[in-house]
Amino acid sequence: MTQPLNLFQPSSPQTSSLAALAALFPSLLYQKTNQYFRNQRIFLDGYTFTRCRFDACELVTYKGTFVFDHCVIGDDTIISYGGEALKIVQLFNSKSPYWNLFPNIVAQRNLDGTFTIA
Repeated sequence: MTQPLNLFQPSSPQTSSLAALAALFPSLLYQKTNQYFRNQRIFLDGYTFTRCRFDACELVTYKGTFVFDHCVIGDDTIISYGGEALKIVQLFNSKSPYWNLFPNIVAQRNLDGTFTIA
């Protein structure tokens, strides 16, 4: 059996493989229950968080293979997107009337009115 993922380590080939498995079998996600996180950088992919709170944290996702169940994210917590997760956010924001407020997480706007997500 493999060791549990360290919440505080960046994505690696191992975590990418586990994230893919987690997408197919959500019940296999690692569980974090009734935990309070403060001033931490947390890599979300591959985890289920139940009744957890995040204050002054940075939450990071590359795949979007995580679950939040009855959790609280404080106003001082930031969310960082990369990889496939960033493309989903960019696509969502391409239709947002507020797209210009979030220059780091929007699709590239082209002069002809189209957009690009690469």
